[in-house]
Amino acid sequence: MIGGILMLRCAPAGHRGLYENPNFLYVSPSTGEGWVGVIFIFRCAPTGHYRQKGDQIIRTKRTLVSTGSYQISARTEGTLDAILASCVGISIYDPEAEVGGLIHLLLPEPVNPSGSRNPEKYASTGLPLFLKALCEQGASTDRMKASVAGGALVEPLSELDLILDIGGRTADIAEKILESEGIKVKRSETGGVLGCRMSLDLNTWGTSVEPLGVLEDDSHVEHIKIPGAEELERRIESVKPIPQVALKLIRMINDAQYEVKDMAVEAG
Repeated sequence: MIGGILMLRCAPAGHRGLYENPNFLYVSPSTGEGWVGVIFIFRCAPTGHYRQKGDQIIRTKRTLVSTGSYQISARTEGTLDAILASCVGISIYDPEAEVGGLIHLLLPEPVNPSGSRNPEKYASTGLPLFLKALCEQGASTDRMKASVAGGALVEPLSELDLILDIGGRTADIAEKILESEGIKVKRSETGGVLGCRMSLDLNTWGTSVEPLGVLEDDSHVEHIKIPGAEELERRIESVKPIPQVALKLIRMINDAQYEVKDMAVEAG
């Protein structure tokens, strides 16, 4: 609930008879001017979004999964959300056990191989913990279905960013773990140069990935000159994106841990 107080300026105090109930009139001791105070109470919707179910509109709760953590839930009305840039998000659900969750990974692996105080931050240590927690809630890896998103190269970029490719490495390790566990990846949207919002619907188990940084306010559109076909073609040809696969091939070469056939598979 949100409460607001609105004070309306009225006639001077001498015109008190204009009002049906003068008890609501406030008279300024310095000016003699009167004010009427009216209290409005506005009922506002709590944080969340809405779903149509038959003739009913149902509010669903949104839970933000912070960096270096995961959330697990049984089937319910609501979503698990993660805001991703170079981080990688993985949603997993078991349709038979009706349990699912989302993990928000920050880095590929800990610097210290012996362990970390927050293993959930890393793909190599956090994802196995996430899978174990799902299984403890009745899920089974042979029924799990996963979606992967994030791992973007967000500007401004440096040469070191391109060399390290933190997001790409995190996604690679996560996908290898999923493959080793026999978990099917239904959807993978990694790389690119934009962050995204990853959401797991806890009622339908559907996963959505929405780009961030896309302009929603179109009030300035009238000031933009719309380019013609030739200008569009010229601009398209001038764009030189860095495909995620190219970065992976560079990493394989730099790490000296590759075979020609492996590179051919990656290049697809």
